[in-house]
Amino acid sequence: MPARPIIKIDELERLAGLHCTQEEAAHYFRVSVTAVEKALRKPDFRQAWERGQAAGKISLRRSQFRLAEAGNATMNIWLGKQLLGQRNIIEQQITGPDGGPIKTEDVTPIELLRSRLAGVASRIGEGDDTPKPDA
Repeated sequence: MPARPIIKIDELERLAGLHCTQEEAAHYFRVSVTAVEKALRKPDFRQAWERGQAAGKISLRRSQFRLAEAGNATMNIWLGKQLLGQRNIIEQQITGPDGGPIKTEDVTPIELLRSRLAGVASRIGEGDDTPKPDA
């Protein structure tokens, strides 16, 4: 009679560190997914699985920071968005009189364009010094 497959806790933790699925762990140990699920109901196996997953996340984060520190612009931008709340788009809000809504029937396309350009100019420091077209 062949030996019954055994799920080894240290190997299970290593697989979890690679973020393997329970199905992949089952294939590795040559057992059913149900056997892996049953093992994970035991506190020591569950804790090993969770430790492994946490270690895998730490390893990935370390790798990402190395890329960022090496000057990888994409990784720097991504980490800035994830960890620092940075965004790509500068939001501009245009309001009507006294901060109220703009009624579209009251604003011509050229007036809306002038309003937007004035907002851009003020953000880049040109303010009122920009030449104004003859109206």
